[in-house]
Parts: sequence; C-alpha cells; structure tokens
Amino acid sequence: MMQREFTIINKVGLHARPAAKFVQFCKKAGGKITVAKGDKEVNATSITSVMQMGVHASDTIVVRVEADTKEQEEKTLDGLGELVENRFGEQE
Repeated sequence: MMQREFTIINKVGLHARPAAKFVQFCKKAGGKITVAKGDKEVNATSITSVMQMGVHASDTIVVRVEADTKEQEEKTLDGLGELVENRFGEQE
C-alpha cells in the first residue's frame, strides 16, 4: 500500500464536477483506493462519500492505494496528482 498527501488548489474543492472526476479516475485505476481528510476516511470510488467529506480549497487529503503492484499504486497516485495540479480541469 502506498499513500500520498495532496493539497486541493481549485476554488471549489472536491465539489460536484471535481469530485466526479476524482471518483471516475479512481474507478478506472482499480485496486482499493481510499481518501481521508482528518479522521474521516472513505472509499474513493463513492461519489456520495467523497462529497460528504466536505473538502474545500487549501484542504489536505491523504489518498491510500492498494493494488497488485507498487508500480500500479505509484501510477495511480501520480495520475491523481496530475488531476489535482490541473485543478480537475477547471479554470480556478
């Protein structure tokens, strides 16, 4: 299992569209993926759970990935990092 911290930089946080893109990516990546904010950890493939976390701009989340290989885990975390860096495709 690998984990990585991400700071959400888009203005709306993990709300509606960004959360949907996050969850969609996690579903395609496969393996067991969870996301945590503070003490709350949820299944990263559940849009309802991710949105209920209330992740806002500047919040830090921790993503944990358990896959068949370390390479797959790293690839998943790298891809999520790109999504975050690109503000989930939003302007701000």
